Amino acid sequence: MRGVTLENVMDLMKMLKESDIDEMRLQTDSLKVHLSKSGPKDRASENVEPAEQLLPVKAGMLGFFEGVSAGGNTLFPSIGQYVEEGDELCAIRVLDRLHVLKAEFPGRIRRIIPSEGELVEYQQTLFLVEPAGDVKGGTP
Repeated sequence: MRGVTLENVMDLMKMLKESDIDEMRLQTDSLKVHLSKSGPKDRASENVEPAEQLLPVKAGMLGFFEGVSAGGNTLFPSIGQYVEEGDELCAIRVLDRLHVLKAEFPGRIRRIIPSEGELVEYQQTLFLVEPAGDVKGGTP
């Protein structure tokens, strides 16, 4: 499939919904799509201790999660790293454009939910962040 558009992906989603199959995967040289009727697991709620006060950072759009920059260089934060408001957290690829997601508050990244290249939905939890006021040790 050359020149895959968002409309093509939406058509695949509709076909899956109307079919008897539960899961569909498609991979080309430049695109990897995994669709499932069960939807993405919100792993954000798994193994979170009640004492932890973690805030979710959610996707602002449907697209593919990119937590590592091109070439494998890690420009985005990793688990345990402190981020300031306005720091770049990840990118969401929609078609051939990258949309960078920035931190809305300071804190420490405690969990990164999606895998590299995973399709994420609008308002899906991407990160769990311990807000700066609650970061153990007080300051970054």
